Amino acid sequence: MKVEETKEEKRATSTAFILMFPALILAGMAALFATAIWVSLLAIALAVYQFLMLKKFIDDYYKGK
Repeated sequence: MKVEETKEEKRATSTAFILMFPALILAGMAALFATAIWVSLLAIALAVYQFLMLKKFIDDYYKGK
C-alpha cells in the first residue's frame, strides 16, 4: 500500500532539510573540534533543541495554527 505525501508535507520536509542541514554541520564541527567534552555535549544539546523548535515551527506554519 503506497501512501502519497500531500503538497504541504513535501514542503515541510524540504523546509526542514534546508533549515536543519546547515545546523547539523555546524553542530558536528563544534562537537568535533571542541577542546572539552562539555563543549561537545553543549553543541549537541543546542542542536537537538534547535531541531525540536524548528520542527514545531514548521508543523505550526504548514498546518496553519
